[in-house]
Amino acid sequence: MARRIREMTQQHLADATQMSLNTVVKMEAGHPGVQFGFYLKALWALELIDDFTKQMGMVGINETEFSLMESNLPKNVRQRSKR
Repeated sequence: MARRIREMTQQHLADATQMSLNTVVKMEAGHPGVQFGFYLKALWALELIDDFTKQMGMVGINETEFSLMESNLPKNVRQRSKR
């Protein structure tokens, strides 16, 4: 809906986010296999990322603090073996 309100085509959104058109179509259809990062890219391209961060309780976190939080995350996450 946000894309259509902005009179943006699916191809334009795909180009703006460096995603394939197929990914945008799947995202809009609610396909469960679409990675969360693609949704974030779409929010950014639609200028809705600030609203999202407010909803997620990330208000007031600046870029430096966000980078610090991100740097403390593990580089790889692996499934633990079942014992």
